[in-house]
Amino acid sequence: MSFCLPRKAILFSLVALCLVAEARAPDSQIAGKVVRADNGQPIEGAKIELEPNSFEAGVGPLQSTKTNANGEYQFLEAVNDGNYAIRASATGFVTQTYNRDGTPEGALQRVDASTRLRGIDFQLTREAVILGVVTGTDGNPVGPGISVAAVRKEKQENGSDRLRTASSAETDSSGRFVITRLTSGTYFVCANGPNTFSASPDAPGWYRETWYGNTGTVEGAIPVTLQEGEERKDVRVTVEQEMRYSVIVWPSGPENSQKPDRYDLYFEGHSHSYSFSYSKEVDGSYVIPGVPPGHYRLEIMAYSGAKHLGRGDLSFDVTDSDLTLHVSVARAAEVQGVAK
Repeated sequence: MSFCLPRKAILFSLVALCLVAEARAPDSQIAGKVVRADNGQPIEGAKIELEPNSFEAGVGPLQSTKTNANGEYQFLEAVNDGNYAIRASATGFVTQTYNRDGTPEGALQRVDASTRLRGIDFQLTREAVILGVVTGTDGNPVGPGISVAAVRKEKQENGSDRLRTASSAETDSSGRFVITRLTSGTYFVCANGPNTFSASPDAPGWYRETWYGNTGTVEGAIPVTLQEGEERKDVRVTVEQEMRYSVIVWPSGPENSQKPDRYDLYFEGHSHSYSFSYSKEVDGSYVIPGVPPGHYRLEIMAYSGAKHLGRGDLSFDVTDSDLTLHVSVARAAEVQGVAK
């Protein structure tokens, strides 16, 4: 029996080494698996991202990892304390954000040093794709950089339709576009919209917001219905040039109040919100570029730090030139009384 001792000793040594190695292996804070929704097969190389809550300070940069050949992933490096959206994406599939209970709050996961989130799994569906071309009124393809969006209609509580951009792309040098990562459903395709979504000028100037079916609004646009994994290749949108102008805003006030350190601007049209950006100039004015002709309403909020000081609003028309507005901000109403 003595001849077995060395083998047993070696066996016990190997087991001990494995136990030590396992004990020293880093413990992941977040782990799970990514598979295909249609057949359950693992997706290798899927990207898992931890997107920090934008309202929290000091969470740090976005962290990510990828799945192995078995579709498994884990975050081995320490994750900063905070609330995160956990998102999975892969080429040819629709991006998915993990939600623990289907509520808006469930889309954010709390992570700290003691967190061990296991079974954060994803089932990704194959993407549907819309391909097409954007041309000018002369029939020639437009240049690169024109935004094209796939838009869905969603019913609001009051029964009206809300337009939501599901995915978007930009035209290449041949005016062609490819909109990816779409789920099954019905879409409306819009160039430079909706509501000037992602619109920007090209070399000749601005193009008018135009929907597939060559209409200026979603009403009358041609719907595109897609199934999972389907491609639609014949979408053609013809756009025409239009002038865009800058609106220069000079806010003032409120009177008899501490001086504001900033003004926030809100801009909307008669029938829809106008997606816009603005910049504060060194002279104290605010410039809203690229505004198409139309009727608009501007609302301004004055703040000192987090304190709301007052508001002002003004309705106006943009016609054929840049426009300068002087908006007086009224002091916020003060309410006095006894609370019980």
